[in-house]
Amino acid sequence: HGQSIAFAANVTGIKATIAVPEGANPGKVAAMRGLGAEVIFHGADFDTAREWIGGEAKKHGGLFVGPTEDLLIAGVGTYALEILEDLPQVDAIIVPVGAGSGACAVSIVAKTINPAIQVIAVQSAQAPAQQKSWQSGEMVTAEMNTFAEGVATRVPFANTQRIMRHYLDDFVLVDDRDIKKAIIQMLEHTHNLAEGAGAIALAAALQLKLQLAGKNVVLVMCGGNLALSKLRDILQNHS
Repeated sequence: HGQSIAFAANVTGIKATIAVPEGANPGKVAAMRGLGAEVIFHGADFDTAREWIGGEAKKHGGLFVGPTEDLLIAGVGTYALEILEDLPQVDAIIVPVGAGSGACAVSIVAKTINPAIQVIAVQSAQAPAQQKSWQSGEMVTAEMNTFAEGVATRVPFANTQRIMRHYLDDFVLVDDRDIKKAIIQMLEHTHNLAEGAGAIALAAALQLKLQLAGKNVVLVMCGGNLALSKLRDILQNHS
């Protein structure tokens, strides 16, 4: 989200200030700064940084662009259109969930074009707020201890919950250990470096392999911003 905002601001000549948590992925921070954005570190996690920068925008008359805006979801939906243009015979799409814009966009597009397409969302079991909220029908806050910062939310979002409850077929949780295994499998078999949020769809597919057997399945690899230090740790601990 931060890199997309930085890119859009750079193209249009608008100043962008982006808040990230302390210890944020250095590659993502460098990319945002490289696109001309001012990056401010604040708080221990994504939600704290997001809430703070929203308050700062209101205080100083800025425009806060959160991760669940309707227009942002519409923009994300363009990649769902590309999937269906290239793979019209797809049976299921598995989408990572942080704030939920990707799952909302994919499910709206897929269900509009072909209601038979199954859309499955996935989140880390170590950051299950969105999944628990979707499952219960209530807004549930949960602990957030995942290493996968792209899906590291501890609170649900009203707008994306509303859309996901209407369109999603299923929403599953996978353990961080399985996400790390999926990172290695993607690197070994596809030669693509995925961050945690980018590999989580593969982890979900492996968890649901009996249910998905014989189907044409698309896995959304939503990012490759894996810090070298994290990759080193994952490889060293792989058995």
